[in-house]
Amino acid sequence: MKKLLTTLSLLVFTVICVAQTTWTLDFGTNTGTFVIAANGAIESTVSQSPNLDIPSPSPSSIPAQVVRFRMSSPSSGKFELANTGATIGSAARLKITAPTSTSSNKFSVYNIPSTSKVMSLSYKIRFDAGTNGEQIFSIGNNDGGAFYSNGSGMVDGGFASMQWNLGATKHSFSFFLNTTSNNSTTSISEALNPVIAGFTPNSEHTIEVYGNNTTLAKIYSKNSANCHIGAGKWQVWVDGTQLFSATGVTDFGAGVLGASLNLNAFAFNSKSSTTNAVTFLDDFVYSDFLPEAVMPISLASFVAQKQAASVLLKWNTASELNNAYFEVQRSTDGIQFKNIAKINGAGNSEHLLHYYFTDDNPVNGLNYYRLNQIDFDGKATLTDPVSVNMGLGNLAMEIYSAPNSSNINIGITADHTSEAQLTIYNISGKKVLEQAVSLNKGANHLSLNMSDSNQGIFIATLHIRNQLLKKKFLK
Repeated sequence: MKKLLTTLSLLVFTVICVAQTTWTLDFGTNTGTFVIAANGAIESTVSQSPNLDIPSPSPSSIPAQVVRFRMSSPSSGKFELANTGATIGSAARLKITAPTSTSSNKFSVYNIPSTSKVMSLSYKIRFDAGTNGEQIFSIGNNDGGAFYSNGSGMVDGGFASMQWNLGATKHSFSFFLNTTSNNSTTSISEALNPVIAGFTPNSEHTIEVYGNNTTLAKIYSKNSANCHIGAGKWQVWVDGTQLFSATGVTDFGAGVLGASLNLNAFAFNSKSSTTNAVTFLDDFVYSDFLPEAVMPISLASFVAQKQAASVLLKWNTASELNNAYFEVQRSTDGIQFKNIAKINGAGNSEHLLHYYFTDDNPVNGLNYYRLNQIDFDGKATLTDPVSVNMGLGNLAMEIYSAPNSSNINIGITADHTSEAQLTIYNISGKKVLEQAVSLNKGANHLSLNMSDSNQGIFIATLHIRNQLLKKKFLK
């Protein structure tokens, strides 16, 4: 029997290690009908031998994650594992036959070992026989008991809850909004979302839900693009197409679950079908995190331009989410960077924004620049570096040697205050003198004693940052 598989991934930041978990739940290879009493339930933590067992979640954790089937009262409909009747998934699928009463047959997964307030989940569904009834899917928190109770309700613990009302030719789609009545739904417009016209008898679909029950907006990646999701909101995709709750709005309002509670349960509720509607489910994939965006900003461009003795940095953002500020960093070797400026971000934006910074003190030669983008929650994201070559600038060196003197006089003109290394070699390439020198901006004068060296031709090299200046002289 296939088990619930767990994949652990570690995201390592500067000083924080955050474990993130993705689970997958299929329904194994065994087939058969579960034996469940009216208003009763069976769980994956208890063997049903000699009857069919529910696939057990793994890994074993405390508290243990539980898969649960609850039967309606009076008993009607059924839960089965079947490998025929649908093409979704592989091997066995969960087949739920709805009860004819207003009671429900409820499949749930709860006690997910997560302390996260965000969640992403996808699954496959087939609407089979049946021309009426309600099918409800909900993500929420199991602390209130709704996801593991024998009651027919479910959305009272729900954060992201949606409902299909089955029809003879089409199934209407709606969602639960936080109202005084848990049974209040808001229709999802087919005009805004043509893809939901495909919810018909004998149709198969992939549903994806992304939930954010925090107090900050979030960003996640989907189809190589960044998607923004508001605080206390959720989003849903059907067959790869994102749905709109209103014109230009992809966020859906939360259900009655309180803000900032963990999302650690989900359930599917099948009820009120006089035609005993049949639904297949398979291939659940759920995570206690949102797919990581490349950057919390969409950086449209970042360039560095030489302007006389300065460097102009320009960057544009197509969108921003929780963007507190940028640190502008510079390096002379492309490896070790230092902060040289702080530029405030826009926070949240969906418009093209332009940023500028002028570095009035670049070094001679190559200058590397990058941005360190900082979120309001302190998370940092680095851009790739850009570079500009400032050349030697006004750096110059002249060497004078008086006749019959052991000293040489060196004049150095520098653009900036900097540290340098002066080295002198004889014509054979042997080092005869080496000295660290501190240069001021403008003219600098040095006098060096070379009494240990014979007369002849010498070569002086001046190494400043990533630039090397050579000068030949006669002593």
